[in-house]
Amino acid sequence: MTLPLRTRSIPQCLACLRSYAWVDAVPTQTTGLRQQIRGKKKMPKPTGDIPARLRKDLPGFGKKGSIVPMARGMMRNHYFPSRTADYVTMSELRILRAQNIPIKRDYAFGRRDSDTSSTAASDAASLSGPEATEEYTRKAPEVERLTGARSIELLEIFVPHRMDFYRQPIVEEAPKKEESEAAQPKKEERRQQRTASSAAADLLAARTQKPQTKAQPKMTGAIYGSVSQHDVLVAVRASIATNDEAARVIVSEQDVVFTDEKARAENKIKELGDWEVEIKVRGEENGVKRIVRVVPQEA
Repeated sequence: MTLPLRTRSIPQCLACLRSYAWVDAVPTQTTGLRQQIRGKKKMPKPTGDIPARLRKDLPGFGKKGSIVPMARGMMRNHYFPSRTADYVTMSELRILRAQNIPIKRDYAFGRRDSDTSSTAASDAASLSGPEATEEYTRKAPEVERLTGARSIELLEIFVPHRMDFYRQPIVEEAPKKEESEAAQPKKEERRQQRTASSAAADLLAARTQKPQTKAQPKMTGAIYGSVSQHDVLVAVRASIATNDEAARVIVSEQDVVFTDEKARAENKIKELGDWEVEIKVRGEENGVKRIVRVVPQEA
């Protein structure tokens, strides 16, 4: 059974049906679709300052009669209703632009004299006698500096005797034994001459034969990356940071010296093992000697 045909002029959705059934109040118009009329898009609100002419002396802006920039909201809600400032017309603004008169605000107007007078009065009231003529200067808080001997003593206490660093070692694979070209054809001939009995004998020999050990990789002692002076300095600072007094010890990268000739030449450690390092303090000849151990990192 087919549905009755519907004309395309009649809308199908409920919202369109309401618009279709709506009739204007005009008596001449009996039926018709309601037309949606959209209003004009709202223009963006103007932002920024506008020029205004001062009618009074205004601290922070300028003298009476000067033209200064003001916020639109403050001008509309405060300064214009209180007759403190007036709007500048477009004709006056054109004249100002033609004469290249700057529109600036004097931030120091009305404040500089009052601030200096208030500070002078407060200083005079606080000081009396001969101290009133002296200038008051604010001193920075003094921090007691540690002596070189005390710094060495704190490093001896809080820096561990051995500092471990984990690095990935460089491993060389063992070379594979390559069979000679002359031995390969001999093996092929032996395989062709074998019979069933020889195959059984080979099976028994394979069972009794010892398993071959695989060639293990050889560790060269070299590592990926290195242990630099900065790495040792970070470890030293982390160890002395646990104490408030020891944290005041000043140590830089130049104060970390490797005593081994190989490490001193490159200023870094590039092999596994134990290495001696000396941590010096400025003003002291002898420093604190510690051991830096480079341990292979397990994969």
